Amino acid sequence: MAEEKVDVFFRGDIVAGENLPEVRERLQQLFNADDQQLQRLFSGRPVAIRRDLDREEGKRYQIAMYKAGAQVELRPVKAEAQQQGGGDTHEEDDDISLAPIGADMLNKDERAAQSAVEVDTSALSLESLGGDILKENEKTHIEPVTVDTSHLSIDDVPPQ
Repeated sequence: MAEEKVDVFFRGDIVAGENLPEVRERLQQLFNADDQQLQRLFSGRPVAIRRDLDREEGKRYQIAMYKAGAQVELRPVKAEAQQQGGGDTHEEDDDISLAPIGADMLNKDERAAQSAVEVDTSALSLESLGGDILKENEKTHIEPVTVDTSHLSIDDVPPQ
């Protein structure tokens, strides 16, 4: 039986506790990548780093990337891709993308109808900046306490 083949994918995930600019710099050096290649690596979309490797070689890539602060995924190459002699049949990865920030994730017909809720705010009021939130009759008054310190003194500290 042939040895299992894997593809190495990276989608921009970094190791917990790592600093993103430092990881980008290490990967730039590791791959001798330019800014455009780095942008593609950190796009959030899965990017194939290497394809059709034996599992041991894939693990070496995974360890090297981890040492640089990046997390990669090893995906088994599909059996039909191995039989065809190549691992470049991951078309489904090219069809997946992240929605832009703020985009609706559900279609209009998939959203649950929400009814408005009436909240009585008539008892609430705002106070100007720096104003007291409590009214005078709501405050607790504490009488000042006088402490006698006449019996206390400070001695000179001898030089060392």
